[in-house]
Parts: sequence; C-alpha cells; structure tokens
Amino acid sequence: CQAACTNFGGLITCRLVIGLAEAGLLPGILFYLGFWYRNFEYATRVGIVHSSFSIAGAFSGLLAAGIANLHGTLSAWRWISIL
Repeated sequence: CQAACTNFGGLITCRLVIGLAEAGLLPGILFYLGFWYRNFEYATRVGIVHSSFSIAGAFSGLLAAGIANLHGTLSAWRWISIL
C-alpha cells in the first residue's frame, strides 16, 4: 500500500488505514493469551510477547540499513514498505 503511493495525501491515508488496523493487535494478543494459559503462566507469555516486539525493533534497524544500501529501480523507503 505505502510503496504504491505517489503523493503525500495518499501516504497519510495509507498510514491511517494501517494504524487503524494495527491498533488492536497487542490487546487482541493479550486477550487470546488469557484464554489459553493459566494465571501463573500468563505473565511469562506476556513477557515473551513484549520481548519479541523489542527484538523485532532491534533487527528492523539493521534490516533498514541493509535495504538503504541496495541499488535498484525502487527507492529504499519503498522497499522497506514492501517488506
């Protein structure tokens, strides 16, 4: 969606739609974890979920740096949006 945008208004609209779709991700994950695990197991699983978000954030910078050094027909920000 973002990689296909050609102007600023389209990019803002796309980001708004993505933000609305992702807004319930973490509450939804925690809600469903509550169904599957007992109370004493729940805290460990929530810690794993939060740790995985932190690890993903750490590697996304490395991935973006690698993509920024690619030489192709698309801009680096478009490749990041595709991936």
